[in-house]
Amino acid sequence: MPDTMIMFEPLSIEERAGGSVASPAADKAPIIPVPADAPPMRFRHPKYGYPTAEYAYHVASGELAGYACRFDFIDDGGKPDKKVLPITFCDLANGTRAWRSKGIPAPRPLYRLPEINARPDAPVMICEGEKPADAAAQRFPEYVATSPMHGAKSPQHTDWTPLAGRWAVIWRDNDRPGEDFAQKVAALVTKAGAAAVSIVPVPNDWPATWDLADPVPDGVDPNVLHQLLASAVPWEPSNAKEVDPLLPTNLDPMPPMTPMPHSTQKPYLIVQTGDLPATARQLRDLFASRGYLFDRDRPVKVVQPADGGPMIASELTPNGVVIEAHRLCQPMKVKDGTLTAITLPDRVARMYLDMHGERNLPSLAGISTAPLLSGDGRIHSVVGYDQASGLWCCKVPQVLVPPHCSLDEAAAALLLLRDAFKTFPFADAVRRHDPILGVDLVDLNNPPGRDESAMLTALLTAVCRASLWLAPGMLIVAPQISGAGSGKGLVVKAICLIAFGSRPKAFTAGHDRQELDKRFAAELVEAAPALFLDNVNGTVLRSETLASVLTERPARVRQLGSTLMLTLNSTAFIAVTGNGLTVSEDLARRFVLCRLDAQCEDPEARDFSPGFLDAIERRRAELLGAALTIWRYGRQNRESMRRGRPLGSFETWCEWVRDPLLTLGCCDPVEQVEVVKAHDPHRRRIAEIFAAWNGCHGDAPIRAADLADDVRQAIDPQGRGRQFVAAALDKLSDTRAAGFVLTRQESVGKWGAATYALLQTAADASDGTGHRDHRGHEGDPTPMTPMPPMPPAVQTGIDLNEDSDWRIVAPFGWRERV
Repeated sequence: MPDTMIMFEPLSIEERAGGSVASPAADKAPIIPVPADAPPMRFRHPKYGYPTAEYAYHVASGELAGYACRFDFIDDGGKPDKKVLPITFCDLANGTRAWRSKGIPAPRPLYRLPEINARPDAPVMICEGEKPADAAAQRFPEYVATSPMHGAKSPQHTDWTPLAGRWAVIWRDNDRPGEDFAQKVAALVTKAGAAAVSIVPVPNDWPATWDLADPVPDGVDPNVLHQLLASAVPWEPSNAKEVDPLLPTNLDPMPPMTPMPHSTQKPYLIVQTGDLPATARQLRDLFASRGYLFDRDRPVKVVQPADGGPMIASELTPNGVVIEAHRLCQPMKVKDGTLTAITLPDRVARMYLDMHGERNLPSLAGISTAPLLSGDGRIHSVVGYDQASGLWCCKVPQVLVPPHCSLDEAAAALLLLRDAFKTFPFADAVRRHDPILGVDLVDLNNPPGRDESAMLTALLTAVCRASLWLAPGMLIVAPQISGAGSGKGLVVKAICLIAFGSRPKAFTAGHDRQELDKRFAAELVEAAPALFLDNVNGTVLRSETLASVLTERPARVRQLGSTLMLTLNSTAFIAVTGNGLTVSEDLARRFVLCRLDAQCEDPEARDFSPGFLDAIERRRAELLGAALTIWRYGRQNRESMRRGRPLGSFETWCEWVRDPLLTLGCCDPVEQVEVVKAHDPHRRRIAEIFAAWNGCHGDAPIRAADLADDVRQAIDPQGRGRQFVAAALDKLSDTRAAGFVLTRQESVGKWGAATYALLQTAADASDGTGHRDHRGHEGDPTPMTPMPPMPPAVQTGIDLNEDSDWRIVAPFGWRERV
């Protein structure tokens, strides 16, 4: 385990007593399920060290039963080797309890059993091991993937009864033990009452021991996997010894599928030519029963893109409906008194797509690759569709988070995250030169500045985003001329790697606002965890769609290439980057602002070692655990959190994300909202008009015709005339900006003229900052001293006493300027 993970070290006395010393088998009895008060599993094998992978097993109720842990090591001959051992929480002979290397008693639960039970109508794919099963879940999301514990060694000790009445397909490893595994499991699943069992024929010319966790062999189209699955051979005791096909690697075009025995035949869908709507309703019921299609105001399917990127929601087209129909059934029509196989008519597919509100599919809010979080501090590792949140969950890593997070643990977690991003040029950060790296780094002996705090806030926002109803986006800006190469996109990619385990795909704004809104809508439909708008340079960002998505749920967006509107729930983390970028006032409160400034003419010429994102990706579980430690600290100590300024629409986000960081010494990113608003050109122009007005007329009522020339010039610089000025004043009526409000008094009499008066607002008259207090904001006049970001045990090696301009602040050891 890395030395930097001090938040999880040293182990407690109880953990040392139960974490790494082998015990005789008779001296340890597994407790199934694991008690709720059990400590997190931190098992260290006395010979093999810490596990390199952990696979959780659950009982039917969803409670944890134990783990299958993989240990990678170098054997006595110097060659890489591995072992997979069961780890359970045990009663020990000395009266204590601890995690031990002890198997789950037979009959053992299937891997991913909660997902099997949650999707009772989905077909099941059985693999030879947990790692291939996880890969199968990504490649074939319409299936529920599983494996018996210990793979091919002892499938007879697994409880297969959850597969009773289910369609099952077995995808074996490409070796002789894999063939034996397939035959044994097929017999066991059939005995347990499965409706049908098939075995996927893996080509014999593929590499030995190949499984679904491996990439397809060189030169093979990845789509071949779907063709292999489609050609799965039904298993029956009579042909159990004959399933050993030799298939060519090139399966395009695929030969016609041979008729299956009646017991495994796909159901017929009778196409009633005189009543196609009835056929569409039958198709609807079939799709709704399968569990792998979802509703995102259009039917969608969660798929893995061909480039191997993160999972997305792919909208079903009419052709897609036909393909999915034939995957699940065989359309038939009655001709001359007999049934004849046909292709599903396009009209039926279009009727199905037009059944708005009647498709009976579960609603898909988004796709999450991070743990789901509860307001009481609980962390849930969900696989598959979570009905409560409407999220499809996949690739969720196992993370170490203390069950009860202290201030010291949260502060150490914050330091760990700061250290990972210390090479970025946050505009207001205190920096120091590192002679070894030869670059300037953020000085971690000082509390985070506004811009580093904004980055940390954005990171924790991304981690929590799937579990938050609403959350602001992240805005990263750099100087107009010397901002290229500052690392804006790198920050976003690193945040997404930690939160979601994948690098987001960037898109640009296009040539106008309408094009931008179309691109936003297209991205939102895919329900990806992150939405990354890049290189919006030298402009003012305006987007009604973006504003709505950030503060409304569900939001209405226009469908690409159509006049129809889509109603979408979005859980995407939204990030926007640009040089010289500002946002309109309506977007200002919807973003956390982070500024980067390398303070040099050519930021891209700075010399850094390669592999930053690769290192972040390798450390994902560690850094994600650190972020969740801060979040859990805030949830478990919510009454003692420091409260920042209110932010309308994002109250829960303030409590979950902003306040814990504020308590640990970070700056309040909400205070930057006024800065963002001040850079809006429209707002600046109004401020100039009001300044000229106040200088010429004060608060005296005045008609438009009597305005001073300086005020008229500020309103109408192009001299378009009296009517333009009058119309502009009507629009500015009741506008509040720069500490003033423009009021309008209606005319007296038929021929009178309206008058206008510029009044100083009460809040700004008493608050020199220009901040207008919000409802519920008590405006503490004495700023609270930020709590420190780190305990003394995690300080860097710099001697702070050598700097005469700073003094040590006890007891935490960070510096304060004298």
